[in-house]
Amino acid sequence: MLRNLHHANLLVGALEEAESYLRSLCASLDIKLTNNPDFFVFKTETFGIDEARELKLLSTRKAITQRKIFLITPIRLTLEAQNALLKTFEDSFPNTYFFLAV
Repeated sequence: MLRNLHHANLLVGALEEAESYLRSLCASLDIKLTNNPDFFVFKTETFGIDEARELKLLSTRKAITQRKIFLITPIRLTLEAQNALLKTFEDSFPNTYFFLAV
């Protein structure tokens, strides 16, 4: 199923629901997220340029498992972070999936 999934995905709803949905999706695909070195969660009040740069860096590193999954659940995104995220999404690496919860 992840092969049919776009690399950048928008989850709309309560943040807890978004994380629950992603965990259910991964469980249905036999992808273990607990203790997975390639599962990254960015839970923050404000997602700024520093967080966007860290996400970019992590997304370009070689995966330890078959795929890297990023869950981004900010309350607010700065304008600079929005631009950096867009660039990261445009230049994504194979088998790297982003889930932005709003």
